Amino acid sequence: MQREKVKSMFWLKEVDKYRNDWFRMASSFVGNEVADDIIQETYLKLFKYSSPTKVFFEDGRINKSYVYLTIRSICYELNNFKNKVQKTPFDDYKVDIIDEENIKLFAYNRLLDKIDLEVASWRWYDKQLFTLYKNSPMSLRTISKETGISWVSIYHTIKDCKAIIKEKFSEDYEDYLNGDYHLI
Repeated sequence: MQREKVKSMFWLKEVDKYRNDWFRMASSFVGNEVADDIIQETYLKLFKYSSPTKVFFEDGRINKSYVYLTIRSICYELNNFKNKVQKTPFDDYKVDIIDEENIKLFAYNRLLDKIDLEVASWRWYDKQLFTLYKNSPMSLRTISKETGISWVSIYHTIKDCKAIIKEKFSEDYEDYLNGDYHLI
C-alpha cells in the first residue's frame, strides 16, 4: 500500500508539467487569486481518489479532460460554498458605544481570567480541589464525604489557595473597586 502511494507521487509530477494549462482552466472559473489553490486541491484530489490509469491513456499521454473535470468540480464546490455564505454590508452593524458598564464588565472578566490562569498553574491536587469548591454548591464536609478526603485537609488546602489568590490579586481587586479598570 505504501509503495503504491510513493509511485503515485511520481505520476503527479507528470501531471504538474501542465501546470500553466491547469492554471488557465482554474482561473477561467474562479479568477487568478485562488487558481493556485484550486490546482493544489486538484492534486490532492487526484492523489486521494484517482489512479494513474484514470489520469493517463494507455499510450502514456495525459487525459486532460479528466483533470479538467476535476478542476471544474473543485471550482464549482468553491463557488457553491461562496454562494452559501451570507454577506452583510458593514453598514448594517451597529457599533456599540463603550460605556462604563461594558468597561466594568470587561475589567471584571479580565480579573477572573488572571485568577483562572493562576489556578491552572497550581499542582493538580490543589487545582482540582479549589475548582471543585469554587464551581459547586457543596460544602467542605460534603466534598469530604464525596471524595473521601479529610475535611480538615480540604479546609487547609482551600485556605492556602485563597491566601495565594488574595496575595497575588488584591491590588487588581482594589483597582476594580476603585474604578481604575485600565490598571487591571
